[in-house]
Amino acid sequence: MSELSFKKDPRPGQRRVIDLAAEKDRRKLCAQLPTGYGKTFTSVAVYSTLQEQGRVDRLLYIVPSTGQLEQFVQDGVTDLDDACVKGSTLICDIAFYGAAQSIKRHRQNSCQVFACTIQGLSSVRVKAIVSELMQSGRWMICVDEYHHYGIDKTWGNAIADLTRFPSCCFLLALSATPHRPDDDSSLGKPDIVVTYREAVKQKAVKPLECHSYTYRVDAIDNGDVVSYTTQDLADMADDSSPEAIERVFRRMRWSPKYISPLVDVPISRMIRQRIATGQKLQALVGAFCCSHAQLVCEQIKAMFPELAVDWVGTGTNGRSDKENRDILKAFCPPKVDGKRRKQDIKLDVLVHVGMAGEGLDTVFVSEVIHLNPANRNNSNDQENGRAARWLADENGEPIKGFINVESGTDYGREWLGRKIELSFDTPPGVIIEDEEEETTERDNSDLPELPEEPSIEIIDCECTKIDTGEVQHMANALHQVSGVSLDDPSLQEKALELYLKVRRQAAEAGNERSIIEQWKEAVSNALSLVARRAALLMTAPGARMDKGLIGDVKKRINTRKKKYLGAVDADPELLSKHYNWLKNLENQLINEGLPAWLK
Repeated sequence: MSELSFKKDPRPGQRRVIDLAAEKDRRKLCAQLPTGYGKTFTSVAVYSTLQEQGRVDRLLYIVPSTGQLEQFVQDGVTDLDDACVKGSTLICDIAFYGAAQSIKRHRQNSCQVFACTIQGLSSVRVKAIVSELMQSGRWMICVDEYHHYGIDKTWGNAIADLTRFPSCCFLLALSATPHRPDDDSSLGKPDIVVTYREAVKQKAVKPLECHSYTYRVDAIDNGDVVSYTTQDLADMADDSSPEAIERVFRRMRWSPKYISPLVDVPISRMIRQRIATGQKLQALVGAFCCSHAQLVCEQIKAMFPELAVDWVGTGTNGRSDKENRDILKAFCPPKVDGKRRKQDIKLDVLVHVGMAGEGLDTVFVSEVIHLNPANRNNSNDQENGRAARWLADENGEPIKGFINVESGTDYGREWLGRKIELSFDTPPGVIIEDEEEETTERDNSDLPELPEEPSIEIIDCECTKIDTGEVQHMANALHQVSGVSLDDPSLQEKALELYLKVRRQAAEAGNERSIIEQWKEAVSNALSLVARRAALLMTAPGARMDKGLIGDVKKRINTRKKKYLGAVDADPELLSKHYNWLKNLENQLINEGLPAWLK
């Protein structure tokens, strides 16, 4: 067992990996850890432990995509510090710095952590640099998301070549979904498995539920509206790839008029959870192709104008690399002090075509919506994992994540309810029973009620971190005005007192603004949900809702509300009255149906 302590306490599964790696004769370890469980910290904590034992002094971190490489280079420094790694915590991106700089940093001992993508490692240039690096040193190699590496496949062979270097002292392979077709993993089965259910019980990941709904896309054919399921579209294309579906989409005239429950219900639930928890929750929507993504964006923007919505996709009909990067960054902004912050989020709903699965390090996603066939495979399991990262409400209670699929797909048939949590640990093609299995399909009326009052975050205005430079600046100003010596203790005390007063006043002013903005958002979100509930009562049972209906209902509700309460203003007490008025209207809609003024 490793005796090394860290700045951050490892979770039970992380500790199991660290302790097993610390065994003196072990040279290789494979572990299955759920998405969001902390694979990066686990890997550098293993490195720190082996470093302490004198077994390694260099780390090569290999990831499957450039996005994950950028995240590791940016965020890995915090994990290295938390793991108490001795020496430099700079991370050298081998492809970026090239041969001369990478080798110089290695030889001068100014860098001990090196990183590359598996694609880079398979190229002549990066492979040559890594080969030169591994001529000296004691290396630990960490392979992230090792389910990509098959026996006798290019990537699997690239890893095998590295392990043949005498300097390769330890190999750590990690994945959330290690299952490969035909069981051909080049790295073998995991030695340690932390199941998703275990991680939920440890409050390391979100509890998940899978719901199924009907989904239709409407085309205009000689003036008539014809509806298609996702399977219909795949059959028409003879292929479910984005390129094949794109060809079908571009030769037909599609209508965005009606929105399906698979889009509408999850986003409405996300808005309700926002009100109840105070967290800036997000939705991730998987589309068939870029034309489909644009159509879905148009629908969501029309139905939920208060939300920021955008799409990403590649190829001929997609967006440029820069556009895609900027949009993904707006949805999943960089960490600050090692954490994702809700105030940095600029995008509420992201519609994507195969670009927001594995490697998207999101925390605030509570809804994953599969508008493309939700068939069981590693790629879709990884996409579901975007809703997995732990997030709590103000009371520390877990926020639930929802996976939303079309009925009739693999997930919709076999993994409904909390059974979706078991899918991460079950090889594709294997079906298991679960006592919590749920088999009912959801419908368009599946809308939770508003909470009695929204969750409003009040920031602690107490100043806990003192900027000594600012205090000294304040002391200098007092010295200039009063003539009291800078060495006088009373001047220093007065400067500190004045500094704390200014900071407290600034915090209180910011807090007041934040509270008002939170109330405004709660009222806006409540209006959207109440209008949707009213629109449901105006829509025939089983029919899909016209995306423009909610906008019309909102205007009528707002006009009525304004008549009794006046316009929304920057006053928390008035905003509270607006929210309560909407809550009372919701109760009336539930208990009595549509009031006369809405009919």
